[in-house]
Amino acid sequence: MVKQVDKQDEFKKELSNAGDRLVVVDFFAVWCGPCKQVAPIYEKLAEKHKNTIFLKVDVDINKEVAQSERITQMPTFNLYKNGKKISSQSDISQLEGLINKHGVAERPAEPLPTLDTAEQYKEEGNKKFKSQDFEGALVMYTRAIEKNPSEHTLYTNRAATYLQLKQYKEAAADATKATEIDPKFAKGWFRLGQSNLQMGKMLEAKLSLQKALDITPNDKAVAAELNNLQKITTYVEGGQNNLSQNKNEEALNQFNLALQLAPQSTALKLLRGRALIAVGKFSDAAKEAGIVLRDFDPSSSDAYFVRGKALYYDGSVENGLKHVNEALRMDPDNQACLQFRKQLKSIENAKEDGNKSFKSGDYQDAIDKYAQAVQIDPLNKVLNSTIYCNLSTAATKQGKHEDSVKYANSAIDLNPNNTKAYVRRADSNTTLGNHEDAMRDYQKACELDEGNASFKSKLRESQKAYKKAKRKDYYKILGIDKNADEDAIKKAYRKKALEWHPDKFQEEDEKKKAEEMFKDIGEAVSVLSDAQKRRRYDSGVDLEDMDSCGHGGGFGDVDVNDIFRMFMGGGMGGGGGMRFSTGGMGGMGGGRRGGGFGGGFPF
Repeated sequence: MVKQVDKQDEFKKELSNAGDRLVVVDFFAVWCGPCKQVAPIYEKLAEKHKNTIFLKVDVDINKEVAQSERITQMPTFNLYKNGKKISSQSDISQLEGLINKHGVAERPAEPLPTLDTAEQYKEEGNKKFKSQDFEGALVMYTRAIEKNPSEHTLYTNRAATYLQLKQYKEAAADATKATEIDPKFAKGWFRLGQSNLQMGKMLEAKLSLQKALDITPNDKAVAAELNNLQKITTYVEGGQNNLSQNKNEEALNQFNLALQLAPQSTALKLLRGRALIAVGKFSDAAKEAGIVLRDFDPSSSDAYFVRGKALYYDGSVENGLKHVNEALRMDPDNQACLQFRKQLKSIENAKEDGNKSFKSGDYQDAIDKYAQAVQIDPLNKVLNSTIYCNLSTAATKQGKHEDSVKYANSAIDLNPNNTKAYVRRADSNTTLGNHEDAMRDYQKACELDEGNASFKSKLRESQKAYKKAKRKDYYKILGIDKNADEDAIKKAYRKKALEWHPDKFQEEDEKKKAEEMFKDIGEAVSVLSDAQKRRRYDSGVDLEDMDSCGHGGGFGDVDVNDIFRMFMGGGMGGGGGMRFSTGGMGGMGGGRRGGGFGGGFPF
């Protein structure tokens, strides 16, 4: 028996529990042609080597295991013992030799009994069926049919076996053969109804079961199955109706209820898969369709489509498209596939139209077309994330940086790994002066694309701008332009110093504010009137760094009164004066008119 493992923890547990038993793992993908070809051979090896543990890992579902085991091609067969990999092989013809080399010798299989009559094979098949050896029962019933191909009961027995093995097409074919041999054989119609039900052919199932009930009106099993079918039909119709109205959670609930009554129905599983896609549970939908392909019907075009659509929406674009193309190869008239392809084409065309407008410089038209594109299929998160990123870029070109940030937010919400969207948002936030936000986004972009030198450079510039933004803006304090010359600086200082000299204020709160402003004004002129200090300040050097530098840098002990006297052409009278440093503020002496200012600048 081959067991499929869908989670990394489960994979590790299987290896750990196996101990020194040999474990063989088939790493496969449902879209992989060679994987399909070798699957029956792998199953037979599992039947033959019962002392060996056989596992399967779908690389699309269990990406973590595939990555940790460094799987680069499918199929790949890894052999493990005591939790460690001991061999790897991609050629299945070499696999049995490795199993014999590393595994425990198997007992030779018991030979199949050689019987004389169909009845004997039938009885042997019945024994195996009762013991749940359905593979063995299948062999016996097939031998019986070969002995007596016109016996209708043999076909219904084999149909029952196929049902247990989840091979519903084969079960339906055998049940049909039984009804052709004997149209009045109720069990044949019953098995046909069961098979059709599991395949989702509700109308055919109802007709078959009704015929069985017409032949045997008192058959409780048939009546119960018909009642079951009616409930399933009600749930399915309700679910499909809800899907059409975008009531997706309600639809999923209806399909779940239907599956409780027919848990092996491939059609119901795929309906549930569609509902899972509609509610955004893409990985669950891909897994559901993968189970149908693996365990029920490897040639189901619908299963390939549901799985492909789910993988595409989940971000595995290339794999998803492979599945969709495979579905169309199997059934070129698959309407769901054709509609999906058409939808993808519509989005791509709308995006391309937007790109053309963008390249021609018509940014508003580009925005309009991109906005139309994201409305076509809201579930298409990966593609829509790219388009929102384009919207962000177009808004930037218009100078609408708030809009640019908004569009980038949408892009990141849809795809948290959209590196360009983080950079677009950071660029606009930089322009808006939101340096802390920009710094975070550049950091994220560097994490997503570690080798990108441009992103690292942007991050460094952003960090510098963030530090710079936290400093006092001396140009703003003096009310001057950043290109102001020395005369403009002096003139601005005189104006601001007179405006904010603490002696002008009597109220305690006002005086305190004035003292702070007067100090800042002094610091500003101290830096901006010194060419070297100003150059360092403009380059983004921290105040503390300026203060700690030698060669005249800093203003750790700035006397704003000295600065005032220097610029006003006189001294400052009264009291002990006012002396400030970056560590605190001294007292204030002097008074108004005559008592405080000797430089000829009375208030």
